[in-house]
Amino acid sequence: MAIHSFVQWQRILKSEEITRLARETGFCQRTPRKLAPRTLFWALVMSFAAESRRTLAGVARSASLFSGTPITRQGVHRRLTDRAAAFLQAAYGRLLREATALIDTPLPEAYAAFQDITLVDSTTLRLADRLAARFPACRRNVRK
Repeated sequence: MAIHSFVQWQRILKSEEITRLARETGFCQRTPRKLAPRTLFWALVMSFAAESRRTLAGVARSASLFSGTPITRQGVHRRLTDRAAAFLQAAYGRLLREATALIDTPLPEAYAAFQDITLVDSTTLRLADRLAARFPACRRNVRK
């Protein structure tokens, strides 16, 4: 099964599951007024998937479209805490596990002789200084 649309992603990771993960990680301790955990999560997924330049303003635009409520980049910035990082890590991990479980395409026979296939992603993302300690760089020559 190939996943081609946002609706399919939402079927894999439902709002209730996102809310549960937000509560378990301590990211959401009360009912959110504007920026619900599911809104922040899907705004990050969609803005990172759709925009070539990733900014807080882009995430805020996506959150506003998703929720139907005006969200500012400052509002997004205030929510990006250590607890948010734990929540997002749990939610993305869950989404990837669920999505990969749905892939039922067998490997071509040409790969049958291999015991393991290793994929490497060398994508580099700039992080805010306060997130750098939680997600250390994979190499030392990364400039600030």
